Amino acid sequence: MKTRFLFILVLLSMMACKQDKPATSSAFEINIRLNRDPQRVHPVFSPSSIGREVFQYIFLPLADFHPEDLKLHPILIEQVPQSEAATDSTNVFEMNIREEASWSDGTPITAEDYAFTIKTVLHPLCKATGWKPYFEFFKEVTLDSDKPKNLKVYIDNKYMLARELAVTINLLPRHIYDPENLLANYSISEINKNNPSLQDSVHVKLFNLINNSANQKTDMVQCGPYKMTSYENEQYIILERQDSYWGNKIKGNPFLENNPQKLIFRIVPDELTAINMAKENKLDLLTLSTSNTYLELKDDESISANWSFQAPQLIRHYYIALNNKQGLLEDVNLRRALAHLADVDDYMQNIDGGLGIRTIGHFHPSRQYYNNELEPVPYDVEKAKNILSETGWEDNNNDGVREKKIGNTTIDLELDILITG
Repeated sequence: MKTRFLFILVLLSMMACKQDKPATSSAFEINIRLNRDPQRVHPVFSPSSIGREVFQYIFLPLADFHPEDLKLHPILIEQVPQSEAATDSTNVFEMNIREEASWSDGTPITAEDYAFTIKTVLHPLCKATGWKPYFEFFKEVTLDSDKPKNLKVYIDNKYMLARELAVTINLLPRHIYDPENLLANYSISEINKNNPSLQDSVHVKLFNLINNSANQKTDMVQCGPYKMTSYENEQYIILERQDSYWGNKIKGNPFLENNPQKLIFRIVPDELTAINMAKENKLDLLTLSTSNTYLELKDDESISANWSFQAPQLIRHYYIALNNKQGLLEDVNLRRALAHLADVDDYMQNIDGGLGIRTIGHFHPSRQYYNNELEPVPYDVEKAKNILSETGWEDNNNDGVREKKIGNTTIDLELDILITG
């Protein structure tokens, strides 16, 4: 019997505010708050999402989700690919990297960089442990010797986000880390099988270089619109615009723009301190941890007069999952009664000040396959009581707990609830 879950979902919005500061020239800079030091800003080795806030301007994926419509938009590639079924168990995605795309040293970005990145992460000596479970779905990457920017990616179709996995990875410059093209001698399947030769001294030397690059903070060869010029631990990170950046040749793609001359990330763990810095014009953009703080600042006329407040949607949801494979929850009527007892609108109001969006499944409402015809289960205590009574759950002994005779045993309606920290 397949395990199923009843999802009651609330999509959380990220609260942010930014100062309305006119940009009078291309030399302006933006001061951005980070709530902690990312320690690393490497797209493969960065241990936390806070690192992405910085390296997204230094390195670029093939495609990414646009913040306005939450759909995949091409960045390094010409267009986002559609899946083709190679076999019953494999999906294939064919992509072409933009002709203009190049590394900061002028070397063209090619399909070799893509294949090298996948093989690097999967290699047993690579310490990018956070990515390995996802990259194990890659079956192969094939290149075209006549078209160095063309590639086909084969991914196990067991992974429902195969296309997203194929296009949202950040690439490593193969010519910097593996100038002898050592990993080209191995297929992905050979690397996954941990070929004994992968442990020889040549590979150890190669991956000492790659793993040590995790801590590199300046003078990196990258493909994004900015370069890191300064990193002071627990204080600030400075990115400066690359004037010879290849993306300047492409117009109309917001992921490739580099309008400010500098992006200065100021590391301010304490939110109250960050808010005071913003009031003193020392910060131009900050994200807030709670909706209450966001709404309080938004209602403060002395602040809202000079700042704009935004709550963009995120591809994130909160849910209550009922395990219908265990004990009492096998009963669909009991699950239906519990669903009517969940006051989702109240949860949304208390969790994020009503800034979220209620959904009827784990798909985002912006997706074309989202079922708009399904109605959310309404909060209705009386209906829940009726369902329980109709299916034999009654408080016959007046102890405040409903019970039901199942077989020869009378069982109290008691459930364990697990809550994440």
